[in-house]
Amino acid sequence: MNKLLGILVSATLALTAHAAPFQNLSFDEGATIRVGADGYGPIADLLPGWSLSIPAGPLSEIGYNSAPLGDGWVSLIPKDNFGGFPPYPVFGLYSLAVDPVVRFSSLSPMTLSQRADVPADAVTINFINYGSPFELRLNGTPISLTYQDADPSLFPGRGLRYASGDVSAFAGQNVELTFSAFYAEGIPSIHGLDSISFVVREPSTWLLLGLGGLVLLAPRSGRAAG
Repeated sequence: MNKLLGILVSATLALTAHAAPFQNLSFDEGATIRVGADGYGPIADLLPGWSLSIPAGPLSEIGYNSAPLGDGWVSLIPKDNFGGFPPYPVFGLYSLAVDPVVRFSSLSPMTLSQRADVPADAVTINFINYGSPFELRLNGTPISLTYQDADPSLFPGRGLRYASGDVSAFAGQNVELTFSAFYAEGIPSIHGLDSISFVVREPSTWLLLGLGGLVLLAPRSGRAAG
């Protein structure tokens, strides 16, 4: 009995034992200690787990609580942000704002990426978006997104919405997750992102019943052996 219980538990744990989970999906793990007087700091500190690139190549620094006028920029935005009106939405410690526009040209697209394992039994990916929407891809495959507008009294004027996309085809796989911000005439240049999460299915009913049954049987087996 104990051996069978151990096999079932081991099979369950094996699903996650070697997983490489995504990091810093809330953007709240940033460290600001090396932000310079110019308001810029290393991506490794401000966006741990993430890479950021433009068509010319990867970026090594981003802004913190700053938005250079007329230049393309990426900034980690704190809850008490730099006084833009209306304020930028932040739901934890930080959110991320991307503006792929520079004077007379663009840095489009700006692409945020991370490689890790999609949780086993993942159904959807959810995140908060404000301003213009991102293009989301997993291993280069576009993910169709649905949007629900937030209460207009919540961060009014920032176009706050909740986004969701089906990622069930990638459940349990190691993938590159990318969010790309494109510049286009007539839409807000700022693309905002916060609170990324994966929604998973409930554990297998049969596995739970099997484990529950073994737990119930274990005391009886002990008494019978005595």
